[in-house]
Amino acid sequence: MVSSDNSGIFDVLQKHAERFRRRVEEARIGWTGEGAAFRTDSVIVRLDESVRERLEQALRGEEFAVDENTKLGVARVRVQRPMDALARLREVGVEARPNYVYFAGPSFFGNPSFFGNPSFFGNPSFFGNPSYVGNPQVNTATPGAEPIPAWPERTERKQRPVVAVLDTGLETVDGKEPRHPVLKGHAIVHSPWTTGPDLTEAVDEDMLDVDGDGLLERVAGHGTFITGIVRKHAPDADIEVEGVLSSFGDGDDWHLAQIVTELLGRTTPNVVNMSFGTYTEDDTCPLAMGEAVRLLREKGAVVVASAGNDATCRPAFPAAHPEVIAVGALDCHGPAWFTNHGPWVDACAPGVGVVSTFVFHDGPAGEACGADPDRYDGWASWSGTSFAAPKVAAAIAREMVVSGIDADVAAHRVVFDRALFRVPELGTVVNLG
Repeated sequence: MVSSDNSGIFDVLQKHAERFRRRVEEARIGWTGEGAAFRTDSVIVRLDESVRERLEQALRGEEFAVDENTKLGVARVRVQRPMDALARLREVGVEARPNYVYFAGPSFFGNPSFFGNPSFFGNPSFFGNPSYVGNPQVNTATPGAEPIPAWPERTERKQRPVVAVLDTGLETVDGKEPRHPVLKGHAIVHSPWTTGPDLTEAVDEDMLDVDGDGLLERVAGHGTFITGIVRKHAPDADIEVEGVLSSFGDGDDWHLAQIVTELLGRTTPNVVNMSFGTYTEDDTCPLAMGEAVRLLREKGAVVVASAGNDATCRPAFPAAHPEVIAVGALDCHGPAWFTNHGPWVDACAPGVGVVSTFVFHDGPAGEACGADPDRYDGWASWSGTSFAAPKVAAAIAREMVVSGIDADVAAHRVVFDRALFRVPELGTVVNLG
């Protein structure tokens, strides 16, 4: 499609803004006074012998339902007024926390100036300005070309490390194999493979256009992109992809716990990548997340997570969990302008203008200035700590292959060895090229 002016692009941006507001409502997202996001229909509690009795005591007269995860020792309590329920549950001694919401880019939701700023719709500098990365209403991946030279192929090996990518899922052909040819033979499409509209719960398929309006969803392709980064830098690894985030970019504490339990029932990953994050009301780890990390570590998995894109030292989870390797981002001159930082960040890797596999999609914007900003042919470039973290995960997997060692020893060599070069408040530099 070719347009004679830019009006079509601005119309598309307006549609993105309208859909953004609608998706926030559909996802049942609220915010605490401390800027932490949570589901407005549930809370998370720790299971013990008397929790049922105390739930009845605290929530007497109200309708509620309980979903249990006995492997992790937590439960989701579905209620109409979660913050009120939290206070009442805590009064009777129940360990209860919000059902925190994780985002592929947490800062996008915490800044109210994003809503009602007309410059988003009339400023063509979006198409040549890195600040485009900060627009919460559109998918910010930039269409790209297939990299040259081609990525390395895997060697003949019988034993391969398993890297689990917990994200928006993977674009496939009918849930049978990866759609992108470069990912075939590397990314595993497990069974059952969930698909369909992900308005209220994430699915395994990387959903592109949930409402059928032709617009690529806000973080659609995020999981496919991260899978490609791992495939490029650790071609001998098998990549297990799980959907924990919607195409809007949100997931929650309960769903993450469920997916980790399902993952461990099917396979035992060596490395787990989580390129998402959240802030909490008291800067401590969410309840179900903490138990999920504990179980993964007990099974021998090394967990890697992105530090976040808010240029803050505030701890973001899961990255700030003491058993998780937190990863910040570098650009060509040093720390990336957006990267979170602090003593809780363990490593950093290039995270600006990263090129990787993407989805196949042609949106309605049309061509402008000789380029079509929403036509994707399987490749894109993107920026964020989300894309630095899988480089560290891949480096650990690759070290396992090269040296024939387990994941913890490989993580020590890649991240924690005292002889490695470090950047203050960003940790060890991991640069695979």
